[in-house]
Amino acid sequence: MKCFALTGGIASGKSAVSTLLAKANIPIINADLLAREVVLPNSEGIRQIYEKFGPEFLNKSGGLDRKKMADLVFSDADARKNLENITHPLISQKLRFQLNQLERQKVPYAIYEAPLIFEKGLQAFFAATILVITQTPLQEERLMKRDNISIAEAQSRMKAQMQTAEKEKLTHFVIDNSGTLAQTQEQLQRIWFQLTNDTLKC
Repeated sequence: MKCFALTGGIASGKSAVSTLLAKANIPIINADLLAREVVLPNSEGIRQIYEKFGPEFLNKSGGLDRKKMADLVFSDADARKNLENITHPLISQKLRFQLNQLERQKVPYAIYEAPLIFEKGLQAFFAATILVITQTPLQEERLMKRDNISIAEAQSRMKAQMQTAEKEKLTHFVIDNSGTLAQTQEQLQRIWFQLTNDTLKC
């Protein structure tokens, strides 16, 4: 089985591309969903977060208060590193488990959708990487609307990640998601054929 990494900056449009792949019945492993799982109430992740950050970062159900934590880590690089040191090993365990399951099912291809492939130097673990990009003003607009935040907060979160130009130097393929969904789909289908020699029907 070949696993391809789908990545991109915050609010770049990874989910739109992922949805197209899912429509074509390509298995998707979503890092954000795994990240939510590892901070559920009574999980090992939430236990470590409680010890490192304190009870104020837990919600009423005993899971992670995601907004409060986001406000902290996007303004404090050390806090972000501490959080990643807790969650990333746990996410990696879940990723390996799901990949093993797909291997046993004889699935030919899978996608790992994750935002920090290049930041964490993970690109070598995948058969190829696909980077989704979008124009900065559009990215800011999407992020403000999605998370109900100000433009200053959106810019702060974007600056906390590796810049798009640096990612483009490291990736195999780029999808520009600044246009219509049909244009994004056309780029994805062309890339998929280069990767697999198969037509992506999405």
